[in-house]
Amino acid sequence: MSYGYGEDCSAARDAQRTAEEVRHDLDMLSDTVARNRVQADNMTSEVAARAHELFEMIDALRLQVVRLQQRVKELEGR
Repeated sequence: MSYGYGEDCSAARDAQRTAEEVRHDLDMLSDTVARNRVQADNMTSEVAARAHELFEMIDALRLQVVRLQQRVKELEGR
């Protein structure tokens, strides 16, 4: 099948438009991925900070339990 010059130009323009659309879509996807990574990093930081707080609370509660157990032993010894 033979194409004329006009058909070749039209096909080239269509291919160029398609390439530009794909490039635009890739740029949008890249931006979305970058935003998602930032959000994931922020969430990871928040979770790590919250976990640290919870571990500190657990340690404080364990210390309280030890002190209460000691107090119970003291009271039982009287």
